[in-house]
Amino acid sequence: MSRPSFTPFDAVFWTLSLTAALVAVITLLQSISARFAHVAVGGAVEVVLYAGASYLVLERPTPRPLTELGLTRAPLWLLGAGAALGVSLHGLAEVIQSLVETVLPTPEGVLEQRLARLQGTGFVDRAALFAFVCVLSPAAEELFFRGALHGRLARGYGFVRVAWTTSILFTLSHFEPRLWPSLLTVALALALLRQKSASILPGYLLHAAFNATTLFSVWFLPEPHTSSPSPMILALLSSATTAALLVALVRRKNRELPGA
Repeated sequence: MSRPSFTPFDAVFWTLSLTAALVAVITLLQSISARFAHVAVGGAVEVVLYAGASYLVLERPTPRPLTELGLTRAPLWLLGAGAALGVSLHGLAEVIQSLVETVLPTPEGVLEQRLARLQGTGFVDRAALFAFVCVLSPAAEELFFRGALHGRLARGYGFVRVAWTTSILFTLSHFEPRLWPSLLTVALALALLRQKSASILPGYLLHAAFNATTLFSVWFLPEPHTSSPSPMILALLSSATTAALLVALVRRKNRELPGA
């Protein structure tokens, strides 16, 4: 049996290289000016690097690059399911995060600094934050992890291995270990959506809705980290909604693209 042309070790190499490049560029920019510490600047760097890496990961020659990247149409109900999962998974992620915080609490100063970076100082600042946090960064990450990496790995491996590989790498590419349990939950749902829809568009809507829910909670709730409903109520509501949507996805047959 021939060795697949792209293995999980290749995916690890690309993710580590991309993450190192992202950190290096952002660190360099911040050393030049404190203005480059803005979230939107990091988002812009991420978009450029992830888009470039997604193109480079593609096998050469590839007859259907858009299909391999998951840039295909998806059924309307899957798009809606993705957006709904983004909101419901946010609630579940908050519950998971609260459990993590009981074991490894985030220092108050770090939490306040993190929230301050997302608050914005006016309409233009918030518009830039929304553009990168909820539109461009999710697009870049989905293009790389559920697009390029998933597409290449799926040529030689089954869904379970592909899903866990891309999900773990996506999780570890975020620099806060306290967020890893909740991010892994989201990443596995993204992988399932990619498999069922043969597209990254439903996952993109999940990712965008998840980030938007976070951002809006920071903007419109007085104290986002303390004003949520009780964990038990949140767990029941979000878990029930998430479970219903995931069961519907699991029961659905994988979408077959014409000529694939």
